[in-house]
Amino acid sequence: MRKFLISREGLRAVGIWVGAILSSCTALAVTFMNPYLSGREIRDLTLHGSMADAFKDEKGRFIEVPFSYDDPSLGTTEIYVWTLKEFDPQKSSLLLFPGGPGGSSHTSQVAENLLEWNVIMFDARGTGFSYPKTSATLRDPRFMSSLNTAKDAAEVIRSFQMSRKISVWGHSYGTVTATIFANLFSEKVQSLILEGVIFEGGLDLFAPHHRLRITQRYFDRLAPDIKVKVLHYSSAPGFSNTWFGRLVQQEMYHSVFRKSVDTQLKMLFENPDSILSETAKIIDESGMTNDSLFFGAHNFGAIACRELGLLHQNSTFNFALVDGRVTYAANMLLDDHCQDLNITTESLYHATDYPTLVPTFYFQGTEDGATVAPHAVKHFKFASAKNPKAELFLVSSEGHSPLNSRITDPTHAQRPQVLALLQKALQGESMGQTEWQSLVSSGEFPKWEWHRTTHAHP
Repeated sequence: MRKFLISREGLRAVGIWVGAILSSCTALAVTFMNPYLSGREIRDLTLHGSMADAFKDEKGRFIEVPFSYDDPSLGTTEIYVWTLKEFDPQKSSLLLFPGGPGGSSHTSQVAENLLEWNVIMFDARGTGFSYPKTSATLRDPRFMSSLNTAKDAAEVIRSFQMSRKISVWGHSYGTVTATIFANLFSEKVQSLILEGVIFEGGLDLFAPHHRLRITQRYFDRLAPDIKVKVLHYSSAPGFSNTWFGRLVQQEMYHSVFRKSVDTQLKMLFENPDSILSETAKIIDESGMTNDSLFFGAHNFGAIACRELGLLHQNSTFNFALVDGRVTYAANMLLDDHCQDLNITTESLYHATDYPTLVPTFYFQGTEDGATVAPHAVKHFKFASAKNPKAELFLVSSEGHSPLNSRITDPTHAQRPQVLALLQKALQGESMGQTEWQSLVSSGEFPKWEWHRTTHAHP
């Protein structure tokens, strides 16, 4: 979910795949590295290869965590943790939970924009530099879960020997692990930031009507000549009727989704000789089936199939366009993930199993293509029943990262105001009605909608 289902397109853009150590994908089934390498071996290879400069600033180390928190006799595994500058115990600390499942924080720019904080990042087990020693461990059904990741995070924090509470930021799938962490270790948490929110696993996450309606509405509003072309290339021989739905869904990750789709369609139709190959790239799923430095395919499959609803036969990211109507389409990738990993039963995640009372701040785009806005609203409403300090910021007509996109873009007009808002949230401080009205009246937040618990402190 890009970063939920961790930005497959974003990682392709970064272009940093460990291609030399990955086997090629010959079918839509989860593929091991060949030869298999542990996280420590991958890191050594990376630091002595052409990508070394991308990691030279990381202050990283490995820590030991239990293979199973339920059975200590099974031994330990290694987790890689890092900061981009030397840890300063006098500063406040922020822990990042990346998206995915299977995502990475190595390309995150948050630390570069919060210089006065210790920004702590780690590779979840089965991703990045935290691959276990053997492939058998990677496939062990006891090895990967959201609960394990949340408990690993507690070990990460413990390794810094901090006495102060920390702030926690979960993005996309990271809102799952961050919520669990805040529930289990509330005594360690100063505030909880949730951006691009998952409320529960199941069809409402993977085949939501909300995203389908947005896709249909966008198609209906296309200029007549563009609409004719979209329909033509959705039914012509050799073309898939899912390319348009996938394109729209992918661009929903952007903060200016409609403009992004307009741009992509314009570029596509300006080069008719390459349309077939370009639409094939849009629907290509092979990147989701190979373990790589920036995406853990096994991590994704194990967690998404058991906890998020991929096991259900109707789960899909794909929409077909037939005679102008957008409908759900089958997605064999999801079946192959679950079947290849021999996952036949599920235990779906639900936020109501992990209530939190720490100050919680939600940031959600209304046209998010990965984690839909109704999930953020449900999560907020559940929290607000008991949490005295929960605030929801809905950003109209935006995608998956309304907070992240603003603070990491030095040219964004709203960056100073959003950074100030984030600083308050990280410290667990409410905005306050007067301050919010001042921001809105100044015109700085024309598309933001603010909700808070009715019993929140003024």
